[in-house]
Amino acid sequence: MCEKELPVWKTRSKQLGNKLEFVAVNAGVNDKIDGVKRYVKSKGWNFQIVFDTNREIGKAFGISGIPMHIIVDRKGIIRYIGTEAFENIEKRVDEFIK
Repeated sequence: MCEKELPVWKTRSKQLGNKLEFVAVNAGVNDKIDGVKRYVKSKGWNFQIVFDTNREIGKAFGISGIPMHIIVDRKGIIRYIGTEAFENIEKRVDEFIK
C-alpha cells in the first residue's frame, strides 16, 4: 500500500468490518520501527503494520516494486498480486467480499 492510499483503506476497513482484513507491509529499510509505529498511531490507522526490513516478505511474494497489492481470500489462497492502479484494487476488493 502507498501512504496516499492508507486513509482510504482506513475508511474501507471500518466500512467492511470483519469481511476484510487489511495489512500494510513497511518495506522501508531506512525506516525506524518505533518512528513508523508512532506515525501510524498518530494517523489513527486501525490495521496491522508488518515490517519487512530484511525483505523476506518481498522475496516470498516476488515483489519487484511498490506499492504492491496482494489479495488473499479467507482460505489463504492468493487471488491477486500486482501493482495496478489503486482504483482497480478497490474494485477487486469489492469483488472478493461479495
